[in-house]
Amino acid sequence: MDMSRIATHGFFAAVLIFFATSASQAATIAVNCPGQTVQAAIDAAQPGDTINVSGTCNENVLVPNDRVRVFLQGGGTAVINGPDSNRPVIDIRGKAISVQGFTIIGGRDGIEVHRSANAVIDNNVIQNMAAGIVVYEVAFAVITNNMIQNHSQVGILLQGAVSANIGVNSASDSVASPNTIRNNGTGILLSGAAQANIIGNTIRNNLNNGIVLNRGAQANIAKNTINANAAQGIAVIEGAGANLGGASENTFGGILPLLGFANITTSNNGDFGIACGVGAYIAGNLGSLNGNSGDVGFIFDTECNFTNVSP
Repeated sequence: MDMSRIATHGFFAAVLIFFATSASQAATIAVNCPGQTVQAAIDAAQPGDTINVSGTCNENVLVPNDRVRVFLQGGGTAVINGPDSNRPVIDIRGKAISVQGFTIIGGRDGIEVHRSANAVIDNNVIQNMAAGIVVYEVAFAVITNNMIQNHSQVGILLQGAVSANIGVNSASDSVASPNTIRNNGTGILLSGAAQANIIGNTIRNNLNNGIVLNRGAQANIAKNTINANAAQGIAVIEGAGANLGGASENTFGGILPLLGFANITTSNNGDFGIACGVGAYIAGNLGSLNGNSGDVGFIFDTECNFTNVSP
């Protein structure tokens, strides 16, 4: 199975939307909380508008599917605190939406991207909910430079026919834009037909596994520091597949420059560094992650295909 090109088809089509509309008439909308609301600004926004937010906004925010090229900017100090614990704090259904520089707390999940939406989620602190970022229903996300922590279930969840770049803006990046994903139930979970590039992140101290791929999900996983997760560093099961960084460029091609860098462990994971089972597939440098039970192991049974391709 050659997966060097996974998680790239559809990425570029989605990203192109960000540049398809002229910003010549774009406006900047200021929102000062409390007293004003982000929701009112989104409802009034036109394509290309930037919404600059300050203060603490106590609201759950919906970006509806008719919003295109709207840029939410928190400046590194704004807080959005979702009072409704049955809804995400920010519910993104529009196209080419950017969320940057916020602390996001209080709802069921931090940010949901769904209903064919696409979004860039950059430089936020997302903490203390069930899940940090959830991408589902044929959506796409770029997830970079975030602190995603203290979620009871999962830091980042990709479910179904979706795709994401986690730690890079595009598959062709030569420098990562790393997220820190820590102290969650599971760090990153891909399920179903989900595809991702997971590159350059720190994934540590999660209460179960660092990264899980299941039910046919596929990912390129490279240059991450995967430390002190209670179970496996990476678990690949149920027909899922992973390319691991550090393998020969001749094997996986030059489409993903950062795939040349292995994942590393500097503090052992609780079980195995990498574990595989139930018809799954892992290829790449298998010896670069470690756990208390060793570098490579099996989950449930031995129906798994390991291919060790060293530099």
